[in-house]
Amino acid sequence: MKKVFVSTAMAFLLLLNLAHAQSTKLKAVTFSLRHGEHPTGKKFDIEGIGSFLYDMQADFIALQDVDSMVTRSGNLNQPQVLEQVTGMYSVYVPLKKVENGTNGIALLSKWAITSTRKIELSAGKKAAPQAAILVNVIDGNKHPLTFICAFLNEESPVVRKDQLNAIYREILEIENPVIMAGNLNVTPEDLEYDQIQKKWQDSGSSAFTYESSGVQKRIDYILLSKRNTWNVLQYKVYTNQYSDHYPVEAKLEVF
Repeated sequence: MKKVFVSTAMAFLLLLNLAHAQSTKLKAVTFSLRHGEHPTGKKFDIEGIGSFLYDMQADFIALQDVDSMVTRSGNLNQPQVLEQVTGMYSVYVPLKKVENGTNGIALLSKWAITSTRKIELSAGKKAAPQAAILVNVIDGNKHPLTFICAFLNEESPVVRKDQLNAIYREILEIENPVIMAGNLNVTPEDLEYDQIQKKWQDSGSSAFTYESSGVQKRIDYILLSKRNTWNVLQYKVYTNQYSDHYPVEAKLEVF
């Protein structure tokens, strides 16, 4: 009988090709909208923001500071407008009343959302109520994925620490890949960032994501579950003119 020998290098390449065949590639985005108002006072342009997001062709988009039926932003249902312009599925969670409407967080998904959970977050005594959105989807390759949109407390490191712990507790039993994205109000110099690094893989770099009145800092993140193996194919911060925050994009591969 003729024997076939496979070199170690060849076997490694075969395994590598198999792993890539079973991997999932996706694009995640986070953007804090400032309810559609440019910091210089320019006209509200939520449809322009929607067109910009559509052009990104993302699989998931986490949005913070989103208005719904508020006078200051033209009484528009911003989550609905963004859903229509992007053609994505959407979930909106109001966090506080503003004038005659609400302001909150929204999540857009390329794939149909199979389940949604609101994660209540302690916000301290004086802050407005805060929460995160967790959704589960099945991607085009029939792989389950979980995506979280978060908007954390701006004032208190102690509250942010509690909020991060509350979100992490929600994913402890989740085995499929998890992405958390949003305005976390944490800079890489803060103690909470050490907490993040212990429990999440940071997809990004040191580029700042917020700029206002000469202040520049990185506070918007796309984080990846550590129990899974991730490859960050590309990380980008867009310097557009829609908000005092910049959109953040990560092209990812998960095995």
